[in-house]
Amino acid sequence: MSMATMPYPTWQERWVRPAAQVCPECRGKGYNTIEIREEVTLYEGDYPVTVPVVCYKTRPCWRCKGKGMVREDR
Repeated sequence: MSMATMPYPTWQERWVRPAAQVCPECRGKGYNTIEIREEVTLYEGDYPVTVPVVCYKTRPCWRCKGKGMVREDR
């Protein structure tokens, strides 16, 4: 049978990969960011000055391991 006469395979005949969906934990970014807020006091002697400090810690997502996509188990 030549290539021209072969029928196109239907979707049932094709090899189907497991469906992947966007990770619900990180929303497809692949990482989670934690915001840490603290207040630091400078010059604690006569003139104390309190300053708010905001830090961000970024880690790979625990669910998708940084890929952004999760395999859907059926």
